[in-house]
Amino acid sequence: MTLDLTAYRKELFAFMHSPPVAPAEQEAEFNRLALRLYAIQTSNNAIYHRVAAARGATNPLNWRQLPAIPTATFKDVDVTLLPASARTNVFHSSGTTEQRPSRHFHSPETLAFYEESLARAFTNACPEIQSLDWVFLTPPSGKAPYSSLAHMFSALANRHPKAEFFGHVTADGWVLNLPPLIERLRSATLPVFIAGTAFNFVHLLDALASIPLSLHLPHGSVALQTGGYKGRSRTLAQEDLYAALRTQLGITVIRSEYGMSELSSQAYDQPEIGNDRETIFKFPHWVRTRLAGAGSFTPSRTPEKPGLLEIIDLANVSSAVAIQTGDLAVEGGSGFTLLGRAEAAEPRGCSLQSSAL
Repeated sequence: MTLDLTAYRKELFAFMHSPPVAPAEQEAEFNRLALRLYAIQTSNNAIYHRVAAARGATNPLNWRQLPAIPTATFKDVDVTLLPASARTNVFHSSGTTEQRPSRHFHSPETLAFYEESLARAFTNACPEIQSLDWVFLTPPSGKAPYSSLAHMFSALANRHPKAEFFGHVTADGWVLNLPPLIERLRSATLPVFIAGTAFNFVHLLDALASIPLSLHLPHGSVALQTGGYKGRSRTLAQEDLYAALRTQLGITVIRSEYGMSELSSQAYDQPEIGNDRETIFKFPHWVRTRLAGAGSFTPSRTPEKPGLLEIIDLANVSSAVAIQTGDLAVEGGSGFTLLGRAEAAEPRGCSLQSSAL
């Protein structure tokens, strides 16, 4: 099959921007696009083609039948339909220097899918943030070119008139530029949106405690926390981190995001049904999730029971439409809750870049 991302892009973007429709109609269009992307990828991605053949999935009829590529595969082989000459960007998974990172390759064309997806999902999930001043605790993508999170934040910042970055890269990893950051927050007169990894926030909170100083950001300020600790840094239970953000920054609204370098879309918490102890995530309508038994490639028939989270992402054009994570989750009617990493899975998460690059 001829690689024709232009036609697929037109169809997917129309689906992304489509108004709400009946669930059956939306499901039918999702299924059509998933099968279309799968056909493109298995015809142009040698790794996915071999996986499809090995699992007898050369002619699936439904997105639930699409074989998922484990994220660990991205460490060992190039899971991509892009020829080497077209690979202008590569995102690495977080990990220690002893671990092999995943590699997710992109071209300008596939980055267009990634950036449209992240911008649309962010706007839909966090409408209250759009009018605020934005402060990012990570480096910009120019200083961290292999980080999908830095690219995500930079892509969002490029669409916003008031966005600043206060992270930079040293030999020890990501570090906050604390004096100007603290002064920026101390002098804020308008609500602020502050985003970063869990480790970024702990770094800031520890610095404030050492002064000591507690800030009271203007009412309406919002924090967005991504990633976790994975045993690689000082850790806080989620409710304790959120309590510290409220106490030391004066922020009452705290949001969460879930994503990874092997994907092109992100999930956001649903604050109306979650709480500080349990975050219920939801992807945009161009993504579906399912659960598989640990050590299995077979989707679970009992989604209320824990399983490995698998993600079918229509924007994940350059590699594989279906990805099997190493994260255990349980699904509900409106989203999924993460339970932690599967035993055999390596620690991951953008927070690792802060402590172990």
